[in-house]
Amino acid sequence: MQHLNILLSTFLVFLLAIAGVNSYAIDSNHRHEFVKRYVPDRVAPRQAASPSPTPRQPGTVANCLKWRYTQMSGTVADTCDNIVTRFKSIGLTKANLIKWNPALKSDCSGFQLRYYLCVQAGPAPTTARTTAKTTAKTTAKTTAKTTAKTTAKTTAKTTAKTTAKTTTKSTTKSTTTSSKTTTKSTTTSSKTTTTSPKTTTTSSSKTTTSSTSTTRALPAATQSGQTERCINWRYVKPEDTCENIVERYKNTVDKLTLPNLHQWNPALKDDCSGLTIGYWVCVRVEPYWIDSIKHQGKTPYAESGYQVYRNVKDFGAKGDGVTDDTAAIQNAIASGNRCGLGCDSSTTKPALVFFPPGTYIVSRAIITYYQTHMIGDPFDLPRLKAAPWFEGYAVIEGNPYYAPDKNWHGPTNNFYKVVRNFIIDTTDMPPDAYGTGIHWQVAQATSLTNIIFYSNPAPGTRHQGLYIENGSGGYMSNLVFNGGKFGAWIGNQQFTLRNFTFNNCDTGIFLVWGWVWHLKSMTFNNNRVGIDMTAKNSSSVLQVGSVVLSDSNFNNVEIGIASDKSVGATPKSINTLAIDNISINNCPVIVGVSGSTPKLAGTSGTMTVTSWVQGRKYTQSAQNGQDLVGPNTGFSRPAGLLDSNGKILERSKPNYETYNISQILSVRDLGVKGDGTTDDTIALQAAINKAAAESKVLYIDYGVYVVTNTITVPSNSRIMGETWPVILASGSAFSNMASPRVVVQFGRAGESGFIEGTNFIVATRGPTAGAILMQWNLASTGEVSGLYDVHARVGGFAGSNLDANTCLKTPGSTAIKTSCVGAYMLMHISKTASRVVFENTWWWTADHDLDLPAHDQITVFVGRGVLIESTQPIWLYGTASEHNVLYQYQLTNAANVYMGMIQTETPYYQSNPVAPAPFTVNSAWNDPDYNSICTSLGGVSTCKKSYGLRTQNSNNILIYGAGLYSFFENYTQTCLSDESCQKYIISFENTSNIRLYALTTKGSETLLTVNNAWSVPWTSNANIFGATIGLYQNPA
Repeated sequence: MQHLNILLSTFLVFLLAIAGVNSYAIDSNHRHEFVKRYVPDRVAPRQAASPSPTPRQPGTVANCLKWRYTQMSGTVADTCDNIVTRFKSIGLTKANLIKWNPALKSDCSGFQLRYYLCVQAGPAPTTARTTAKTTAKTTAKTTAKTTAKTTAKTTAKTTAKTTAKTTTKSTTKSTTTSSKTTTKSTTTSSKTTTTSPKTTTTSSSKTTTSSTSTTRALPAATQSGQTERCINWRYVKPEDTCENIVERYKNTVDKLTLPNLHQWNPALKDDCSGLTIGYWVCVRVEPYWIDSIKHQGKTPYAESGYQVYRNVKDFGAKGDGVTDDTAAIQNAIASGNRCGLGCDSSTTKPALVFFPPGTYIVSRAIITYYQTHMIGDPFDLPRLKAAPWFEGYAVIEGNPYYAPDKNWHGPTNNFYKVVRNFIIDTTDMPPDAYGTGIHWQVAQATSLTNIIFYSNPAPGTRHQGLYIENGSGGYMSNLVFNGGKFGAWIGNQQFTLRNFTFNNCDTGIFLVWGWVWHLKSMTFNNNRVGIDMTAKNSSSVLQVGSVVLSDSNFNNVEIGIASDKSVGATPKSINTLAIDNISINNCPVIVGVSGSTPKLAGTSGTMTVTSWVQGRKYTQSAQNGQDLVGPNTGFSRPAGLLDSNGKILERSKPNYETYNISQILSVRDLGVKGDGTTDDTIALQAAINKAAAESKVLYIDYGVYVVTNTITVPSNSRIMGETWPVILASGSAFSNMASPRVVVQFGRAGESGFIEGTNFIVATRGPTAGAILMQWNLASTGEVSGLYDVHARVGGFAGSNLDANTCLKTPGSTAIKTSCVGAYMLMHISKTASRVVFENTWWWTADHDLDLPAHDQITVFVGRGVLIESTQPIWLYGTASEHNVLYQYQLTNAANVYMGMIQTETPYYQSNPVAPAPFTVNSAWNDPDYNSICTSLGGVSTCKKSYGLRTQNSNNILIYGAGLYSFFENYTQTCLSDESCQKYIISFENTSNIRLYALTTKGSETLLTVNNAWSVPWTSNANIFGATIGLYQNPA
């Protein structure tokens, strides 16, 4: 968490009025505020395509029978090759895939995500589709069912049938209506329901195991594009219209709405002119399992009965495209006296708010409260559509203003928020209104993922998809922007953006300010400007510090990156820009501005830019640095870090949308308590083992799960948490600093296979001086493993025993409270680890209290941050490590590591005490010995501070963006004025084949030191904030 908090004037910034006032203020408690007001003005965009929730590329064959919506398959983004692999059982070949979808082109270069592809053509299938499943239960009686909610009753049922009586009976019923036959028989032990065109058979018994098989006979006549999740159909008769079909099914178990009818049956067209007599239309789909499972999340620090899981329809939302659902949705989020206005932060009342498919009309902003996951159905993205009379900042509001420059939550403390799987639509708002999709003023442990924005494309539009003016992020991925003046208008301390697409926006990304931006896999289609980094204040000083852009594409873009930094501009390192592997298709100016000679000229044809830098460059042979505006040469990117297309490999956080309810195991169903008191070690380990053995997803219902010994996650594990449940290490096993012990271990040393983890926190209940919170040992084989939104947290929260009541800061005392030693290390990526992605992971030793009302600063000691010793490929995307004694990141004997935007902070209490106190240097862990390192300086205290990054005897290291900050000297900030809080913040020791783009430091006299022999001073590299270099590379 950063305490340099940049606030923009609410009214002036949001209305984009020209201003230009700078002012500075210091809050002696825990933040340094930099207030900035600035507004750009740009011309209107080109016309955008009409919104369509289910698009297909041109030329797709008309006789298609089966479709694939190109999005995600588990954790892997779809490609031609893995789609063929997925559907080879129905005869799909790559040749046919290209034949039936000619827009793909012969080499699949036309492949695009979020379109429907035909994967089967020809005669309709006549065989039934059968799914066999077995689910083990731990309860004394078992209830088997398909879809619908789980109840505690000991009866068996299917879908939304009424509860069967427990007396023995037999009923047979036959009904024939328009080619539809239903036969039903019921007994106490089994129940069979057959409904054409599907057949569902469910059996249950009073044992600990139930077996279920589902057979669905697909109708022979369905129109193209129909969703493959359909479980009920309507045979279209001469008298049918879309409206009367909806009327017939809206109050049944199907709960059909007109938007859903169109979404599941795209051949109907928007005006329903495609409704065809004699075909079957889908009227109900199998729900996403997250809504069908039992919801058993419990928080031990909230009132009894507090509800963690919420479905917005249970709170009255209709999603019918007509009803104003604003109040119902907001009630679903806020219910339970949660952390909103007047609450800066809290970890005790999380919520997962689910949106089924549909179109939800909203007339005011939907406000996300603290520790909220807003989740849409990943198959059929729900649409949040702004009414023409919409009032407010944005459709989704991440941090409201209640007064000028006053937010609900401090922007740099606005943690733990997720928005995922939505369509945000402002096209019905007038073009001259400032229609905005999402206002996202946030900090760490937040994310926006898998969201499609539609803005009004009319000439003169002022719409924008994403608006960020402040904060300390952060991570966003898989966003698509259609139309608008800006796709994204954003300013923040640092951020990782991955896999964004901008279609027909006037400007794709307008960067209003920022210290470090890491942009990966950006695609710009038909924009006037791709990225604009020309923002200035009233004194005409540029405001964007540095940008790294990699693995990206510009297609039909007039100016790829707008930068008008002039020769001799000050500060020296402002507008630092690094470009790495960029493809161009009709982009006349890659870097530059209209009316001036391009810094990097493009072409009306195609070209690739391998590496190009605007900024300060340092190498072994250029230790005093050089100003570079031009191409960079050097070693090739390590092959092991690349995918099959030559790009840095990336993966996305899984939804497990292809799984059904029988493939999900709940830890609470398996007897794990999560009540913050019970020792769950044995039960949790058993649940993890069971899920891995059965190839199922282990769902950790929200709770606080106390463990007193190591939890080992075996290969073949898939673990998903409900809004960050906490695995809490406690007890004597973790108390010995001389014999550290791992809390959660991912694979044993020498084990190979696959593991995924999402949405949970590993923490400690102190004092636990010997705890290593996480350790990754697994060598991944086949598919790449990963941790996504999995965080380490020590101190500062309810239940930690390391809070403001016990560990309040004491800058006036040199005494060390050993009771406030919280852990030995946060993360160890061991020598045997390989092929694993860490995405949006925050390894945090708390600097302040999240739950007690005053949110005071605290002093909690953790010895080490993240240690990487692997020589096989490791990828870090949007990670941060903060406030640890010896280092935040250390690479020892490591190789093939990609670090895409790392962010660190030095402990606020140092140098009281200096490192390594209260720990001792342990050579077995290759700890830095600051006494030795700092001897030549006379042992100055500012030298004996934690490294932000240290590398030893390592090679093939890529670092694309780094923000390393030292804001305090024993809780004071006077050292910021001359960058003297810390002497050294990066040490590269015997490290080769290393490339570091866009390093920004704050509070450090030097940016980096090489082999303890030479350093880069901040004075030669000043930026608008701190100091920046564009490139360090060895060899040159």
